[in-house]
Amino acid sequence: MLAADVEAEPDSSTRRALRAARATVRLELPEGFMRPGSPLPAGARIEPATIQLPAVARVQPAPPPRSTWLAGPQSRPALWTAGALVLLLAATLLLLWPRSGSLVVTALGPGSREVQGVTIFVDGRPLCQDMPLCRIDGLSAGAHTLRAEAPGLATPSESTVEIAAGGEATFNLDLVSTVPPEARGGGLRIAATDSELTLYVDDKRVGKLPQEVSGLSAGKHWLKLEPEDGSPAIEKAVTIVPGEMLDVDPTPAKRDKTLVTIQLSPESDGASVTLNDAFLLDFPAELELEPGTVHHLSATKPGYEDYTAEIQVDEGETEKLIEVALTPLEGASATRRPKAKSTRKPATAKASTGDATQGVLNISSVPPSQIILNGRPLGTTPKTGITVPGDSLQTIVFVHPKMGRRRAQKFVPAGKERTVSIRF
Repeated sequence: MLAADVEAEPDSSTRRALRAARATVRLELPEGFMRPGSPLPAGARIEPATIQLPAVARVQPAPPPRSTWLAGPQSRPALWTAGALVLLLAATLLLLWPRSGSLVVTALGPGSREVQGVTIFVDGRPLCQDMPLCRIDGLSAGAHTLRAEAPGLATPSESTVEIAAGGEATFNLDLVSTVPPEARGGGLRIAATDSELTLYVDDKRVGKLPQEVSGLSAGKHWLKLEPEDGSPAIEKAVTIVPGEMLDVDPTPAKRDKTLVTIQLSPESDGASVTLNDAFLLDFPAELELEPGTVHHLSATKPGYEDYTAEIQVDEGETEKLIEVALTPLEGASATRRPKAKSTRKPATAKASTGDATQGVLNISSVPPSQIILNGRPLGTTPKTGITVPGDSLQTIVFVHPKMGRRRAQKFVPAGKERTVSIRF
C-alpha cells in the first residue's frame, strides 16, 4: 500500500486547507507487477487515481485600519485650539470691520440762498450750529433723520438719509419760511445828518430824514438818499429781516471799486443769468467791479425772450443797481436795456479800502464734483473753511465727468463766511 500526502499552494491559508484534506490512496497490485516480463492479468486495467481536493475560498486581504487621530482622546486639545483660533479671528474681523459712516449736509434757504444762524439736527440732536455746510463723522450705519432750523426758517418735514458703513453720504436741506405772511415784515431806521437828505425806498419817496419805515417785506431793498443841494445821491442796498428793525448809516460807502447789485424782476425769477459767461446763483447778486470797465450780462428762461445787456461801470461810481426783466415770447419787444441806478462821487472823494481782512468760502455740489477755485484745483466737493481775501469775487468751476462743467462766482465780504452750492 502506498500513501501520499498532497500539499499545494505555499501560502498559509491554502496549506492549512490542504493539510485538513489529506488523501490516502490504497492500490492492490498482482504479484510480480512491474517486474520485467510479468504480464498484465487478463482483463486488468490500471485506472489513474483521482484526488478530489476541497474547494478553497480565496481570502481577500483585510483593509488597513482607519485612522482615529481625530476621535482619539489625544486629539481633543488640538481641536479646542483650532476652534479658539477661528473664534479669535472672527472677533478681530468684527472689531476691525467699519460700522459707521459720514454725512455732509447743506442747509439752504428759499432760492438756494445761504442761511445765517442755521442749526442742523440729526436724529433730533443739534450736531451743527450756525453752519450751513456741515460734515458729520461717526454716524452708525443705517437710516437717520435730518431737519434744520434758522430764525424764521425751517425744513417743512424731517428727511431720512441712509448711511453705509465706511461710506459718505451727501444731503441738501431746503428751508422755508415759518413766519405767517402777515408777520413777515421788517423795518429800517435812518438818523438825520448835517445835510438835508430825502429818503426813497425802492424808488418810492418816503420823506426827509430822520425816518423810520416799517412793514417792509423780507429781503433786499434799494435805498436812495437825495441831498437838497443837488449833489450826487447816496444809494444803498439793505437786507430786511422779518420782525427786525434795521439801523442804516446815511453816509456813503467808501470803496475803490463799484458795488454792482443784479436783481431779478418777479417774472424773471428762475432765469439762468450769466455775467461775463459766469453763472450767477444767488439773487440779488452783489459784485465788486472795477470802475471804467464794461461787462456782458445775459439771461434766459423758457417762454421768454433772451435778455442781453452791457453794464458799463463809470469812474467815481460807488454802487449800481441792475434789474433783469424778461419779456414773454408772445408780443415780445426788442431786448430791453437794464435799469441802472448809480451814484457818482467827486473825483477827489475816491478813498482806499485800507487793509483787507480774510473771508471764508464753503463749496458744495450735488452730486459731488471736482472744483477749481480761481484757476487752482481743490479736489472733490464738499470743501469747507476755505480762506480767501476779504471783499473779493471768487470764481468757482465745477467739473463732473458725466454732467459737464458749471461756472459760478461769489462775492466774499471781509470777515464773513459765504457758501456756494449748486445742483447739476
